[in-house]
Amino acid sequence: MKTLLLHIGLPKCGSTTFQKFLDLNSNLLSARGLAVPDWPSGYNALELAIYALPPGSKTASLRNIEPSRHEDFKRSLRAQIELSTKDWSILSSEHLSSRIKSPLALENLAELLSSFKVVVHIFVKPQWKTIPGFYSTWLRDGRATPFQIDEHLLARSRHEYDSIHTLWSKYFSDLRWVHLQGDRDIYRVFETFDENFDISEYTIPQNTNKSLSAAECEFLRQTSSEHKLTARQAGQIARAIEGSGIGPPLGLSSSEELEIYSSFRESNANFERITGIRFEAPKQYSKQSTMTHDLSSAEYQTLRQRILHLI
Repeated sequence: MKTLLLHIGLPKCGSTTFQKFLDLNSNLLSARGLAVPDWPSGYNALELAIYALPPGSKTASLRNIEPSRHEDFKRSLRAQIELSTKDWSILSSEHLSSRIKSPLALENLAELLSSFKVVVHIFVKPQWKTIPGFYSTWLRDGRATPFQIDEHLLARSRHEYDSIHTLWSKYFSDLRWVHLQGDRDIYRVFETFDENFDISEYTIPQNTNKSLSAAECEFLRQTSSEHKLTARQAGQIARAIEGSGIGPPLGLSSSEELEIYSSFRESNANFERITGIRFEAPKQYSKQSTMTHDLSSAEYQTLRQRILHLI
């Protein structure tokens, strides 16, 4: 039976960098015995998550995927991996953890991949380190609200790692969590395939952080509120202004980090008992939140000039 390394996220935990690494090094990885399928990976294998969802579900409908195409997808995916001369393959999609929430969807995914030995890898960081990135994404999706911790805490299911483990372990027996503490921890996945894996032999992607700066977030929020932007327009503007160099990076204050840490204390204690991964309490120091930024007139005009054609 062939082995499939399946990276499922979590979101805001290095998925983009990991996928760019696969794209840059697919030929070298293949030459060494690890196939990187051209499809459905695309860039983040979104299709894999969508097709695992029950036909007719909201996400599948949004992507105009008809139920009749599910069987075609299964055949194409299996054929691409099974016809490969390699005994190992890898797919990566953070959407698998962010979109697949129900037992039925996981049953679909398990059935889809039933002809392979699946080793699931999950990247994880403390919640207080990922939530700023979620706020940036929410603004890209057309939301126009200021940052509120309570709003993110309401979406607890995406942040309760013990619950994610419990759900996925019912359908996949080999779950491997990778605690990201350094920039290169994401490449520990490949040690499953090759215990002598040497990252220095591969091309490392340049910085792929897609979070907007505090100034860019505030500008996007103001613009979305003023013009009632669609998610598509907000996303276009975010891509146009990101990396402008204006304003500090997004960041929580020390008290905000501690509030999030306390909120997930019980969940993380359960997670530690299951996986052995422990999140230390954030350090208390004098740090101001940079989730918002007062734009000067010059900064506002600089950013606005870059996006006038998109409104």
